[in-house]
Amino acid sequence: MKKSKKIDSRPALSKGQKDALFQSALLDAPIYKLIAQSEISIEHFRELDFYLWCIWEVADRFYKRQQRLPALKELRIELEQRMDDPQDYLDDDVVEDITDFYKELKALDEPPLGKDTAREYLQQFFREKAWRATGHLASAQSKIPVSIIEALDTVKADIAAAESLSAEAIPSPFDQKQYDPLTVTSNLTPYGVPFIDAYLGGGGIAGEVYLLLGPSGSAKTTLSQQLSISLAALQMAKWEHGNKRQSLGMSYFVSYEMPGHEIMARLYANFAQINVQKFLEGAPLAKGLDMSPQDQVLFAKAIEYGVRVPSEKERYEHAKKRLSNNWRLLDYSGMSLNEDDMPNPGKGSGLWPEIANQIAADMESYKRQGKKRHVAGIFIDYIGIMAHRHCQFHDKDPSRFIRLVCAEAPQNARSYLSYRFRCPVLLVHQLNAAAAKLKPGQVADMGDAAESKTMSHNCNAVFVVSQPTQDEHRLVRINRQKGRRMPGMGSVVLQVQGQYARVREVNDLWSWDDLTREFIPQTSMDVRYRQEKEETEPKPMRFDGQEFELFGFES
Repeated sequence: MKKSKKIDSRPALSKGQKDALFQSALLDAPIYKLIAQSEISIEHFRELDFYLWCIWEVADRFYKRQQRLPALKELRIELEQRMDDPQDYLDDDVVEDITDFYKELKALDEPPLGKDTAREYLQQFFREKAWRATGHLASAQSKIPVSIIEALDTVKADIAAAESLSAEAIPSPFDQKQYDPLTVTSNLTPYGVPFIDAYLGGGGIAGEVYLLLGPSGSAKTTLSQQLSISLAALQMAKWEHGNKRQSLGMSYFVSYEMPGHEIMARLYANFAQINVQKFLEGAPLAKGLDMSPQDQVLFAKAIEYGVRVPSEKERYEHAKKRLSNNWRLLDYSGMSLNEDDMPNPGKGSGLWPEIANQIAADMESYKRQGKKRHVAGIFIDYIGIMAHRHCQFHDKDPSRFIRLVCAEAPQNARSYLSYRFRCPVLLVHQLNAAAAKLKPGQVADMGDAAESKTMSHNCNAVFVVSQPTQDEHRLVRINRQKGRRMPGMGSVVLQVQGQYARVREVNDLWSWDDLTREFIPQTSMDVRYRQEKEETEPKPMRFDGQEFELFGFES
């Protein structure tokens, strides 16, 4: 009888070796990428304990989404968000134990496995897996697989994976070329609102998060929506100037407080300069040569210069056409744009992943259509309501979780939105009750944010707006209280034009007096001269800073 040839074999990986491979994956990004490319999942490490299983699963999801390993704080947030799933089995004690374990893991004195050792372990792992599969096929006690071909293909895939690892190149994590300031083009994104762009040193930057604070009724929503509209208009003009060959920047406005139909009414009121009440009350828009009394006052100079003012209907159709291309509303108020639809209180309670997924789905739909689109800016109004609705829907204790959601809002905005979509993000939040008691024009401190004193310190720039004056002028004052890369600037006086859902800079007409703590009209000679010069020198009329001119309409 012919003797069978003896097969040389190596011992299987021990549990300690598997643990070392697993820990190295969590501590060293290149090794993790090597393992991820090998398509190893937690199912391959069944011998590991429960804590390692959970950490791997959460870290793996985070890596696939962010293309990097999570820090301890980010891992804890991910684990806590998993508890929101009613089918999940993690409780507070388990999350505490897992994060403590991860903290100890990150503090290990022993360095991760070397790349060569990690490759050797992975090769041995796949050989062991392939050998077990062949042994399973040859076992008399096992059932015959339905498809021998598919079973053998699986074994071949494991063998091929083991042999290909030796030639797999691991990119260096210390590639400094991508950070060379001389090779990086400017990534400033202007918003098109002069004083905000000046505050930001020219515009927003991808990866940065800004915070707009103010008491209730201080035009925070008005200003943030105006920024989103102006950004969309600028991106559209830039796209058209490039003959529509480049990518078109999208502006996303996320509303948690104000229902969608009101946001849309304010959208068209702002861009087309039509009284917002006409949209809210369903009043007919003026057509043809008919001009409303408000238009006669608003465009008095244009009429005086003999420029034909488009009717309300024309301005509305123009605004609708321009903004439908790259301005998007994410209505998370729980209501619907259609009054016949049932309200959806759960919509918008998923926090940052829900926003990211909806924007990503929108980007993917454009990609399938062959259209080039990118995210130019995201605006979220506002964090306090966002936290409240999340707690209410998931039956969480507001006294405990609202502060947590608010405090972590800037970093979550970076991780889920700003870094992922390479765009700046503006957050809107309310001041606390004490700050809301200040007199009109008095600006509170950025640390007086409701529910969270740390939120402001985690943002790249913080703008604080005051209470408006209770007169026909409706004046507010805004300043920037934080901004590391931006030049210093004083406060700016704004006028809230509620009927048109916009604010207007009026520094040339009003100033703030620190002694009297009130707004005073400008009376200097240079201001008077400048005003007289503007009255005597006709100039092309524009819709108050918007991107289209009156001359753009046919007479």
